[in-house]
Amino acid sequence: MIGAWSWLEDTGFGPVAFLLLVPPRPEGEALAAELGLAEPGERLPEVGERVAVQGRDRAALHGVDFPVSKRWAAFVASGGPVAVLVGLEPLPAHAARGAVEAYVAANTLAGSLRLGISRAGSSDLQGGLPEL
Repeated sequence: MIGAWSWLEDTGFGPVAFLLLVPPRPEGEALAAELGLAEPGERLPEVGERVAVQGRDRAALHGVDFPVSKRWAAFVASGGPVAVLVGLEPLPAHAARGAVEAYVAANTLAGSLRLGISRAGSSDLQGGLPEL
């Protein structure tokens, strides 16, 4: 089962929707490669329209459906950028915000995250991506 966390954040580039996916350990690198994500410190690649907003409080990426806030969904549906992060180290599925923030910081420094920028696309895109 893939863990998923989402949040909105004001950055130096303006507001960005974040999406962290943490698959079981052996699948993280394969998922990151299929999505076209890069290692920390590399230029963030634009990976295309890979996020599907499904209603007011759900979204999907790579066949993974997850809850999001109404604000997150509205921002992404209106064309806002999504920073997609795939974690390569385990994170408990019900980790709280503080644990997620610590995870992102530690795993960015350790090189155990893969990152890219996406946008909302058609939910039909989700069916076109192979499942892991």
